[in-house]
Amino acid sequence: MLSKSLFRLLSLTCLVLVCPVRLLAADVRAEAAIRAADSVWAEAIASKLLEQTVAMYDPEAVTAGPAMFPARGRDAFRAEWKQLFSRPDFSLAWSLDTIIVLKSGTMAYSTGTWRAADPNSTGPYLAVWRKQRDGQWKVLIDAAWFSRPAESDANRP
Repeated sequence: MLSKSLFRLLSLTCLVLVCPVRLLAADVRAEAAIRAADSVWAEAIASKLLEQTVAMYDPEAVTAGPAMFPARGRDAFRAEWKQLFSRPDFSLAWSLDTIIVLKSGTMAYSTGTWRAADPNSTGPYLAVWRKQRDGQWKVLIDAAWFSRPAESDANRP
């Protein structure tokens, strides 16, 4: 009887100690995969590679925020990115700050700051990622906002 109780206690202890480590390891793997996908996405945009850029979006992807073009679905994203990439002065880059993976391990979001060629075109962004059946992470919601311009000295009291 004592051995069964001891076994249950040890099993419960292992569950309590090992399960959070597994979840943490899964989060770390998911975060690394999203960070890698984000890097591929950024490089595709910086290089104006249309199909590679569009491939980073979930089939049901949408945009949000005033700094984003309106798009729903990959065809709309393709048309908008094609138009942007045709501009000789187009440039877009971002600095990823945070990645949060949901407990389910199937959704995540990343945040950071974007900037374009125009020095006044910058602001925060949010990308919502969805894990695909093949294990790849794709952008489901691509959202961006403009930062408020710094108040000039002339407008300060």
